[in-house]
This record gives sequence, C-alpha cells and structure tokens, in this order.
Amino acid sequence: RRQRALERLAEIRRRLQTARLMYLNAVWLARQNKPNVLEASYAKLYAPPAILDAVKAALDILAEAGVRNDRMLEKLFRDVKILDIGEGTQQVQRLVVARQLFSFPRDR
Repeated sequence: RRQRALERLAEIRRRLQTARLMYLNAVWLARQNKPNVLEASYAKLYAPPAILDAVKAALDILAEAGVRNDRMLEKLFRDVKILDIGEGTQQVQRLVVARQLFSFPRDR
C-alpha cells in the first residue's frame, strides 16, 4: 500500500514537472517573439488535469482536513476547476491544436 502511494506521488510529480516545462517553453517562445500558439495550447490541455490529480491526491491524504473552507487546499481545488473554464475548455484547446497541426480553417 505504501509503495502504491509513493508511485502515485512520483507520477503526479512527473506530470506537474512536464506541465511546468510545457508552460515555460510557451513563455520562452513568446518572449522571443516567436509563434507559440501550439505550445501554449499543449500546455493548456495538459496542465489542468495534471494539477487536478495532484489536488485530488492531496485531498485523499488529508481527508476532511483538506476541504475546510479556510484551508489552502480547498482554494486550490476551486482554482484548478476554473483553469479549464478560464483558459478555454479542453475541447476548444483540441481544436486549436488541430488547426495548428493540420492548417484547418477557422469557423466563420
């Protein structure tokens, strides 16, 4: 059981680091005045589910203590749910990626 928990935490850390690197790559391209639509969309697709899994794991570990309104973890859970809405739904980001990769025309 302990081994499974450690493996879960290692997987979460790997996914969070991957999301971080994706965002940093998109930011770096933007600062270089290079196109970054595809890279930013990849990051927006990948990061919210990875972050949500991390927050859910923390909630599992902390149980009821993690969901009290005065706890940072409860705020993180709300914030990560908003990422999907605020940054564009997963569906929208998939369309952006498809258009970038395959030169699909925009809807009119």
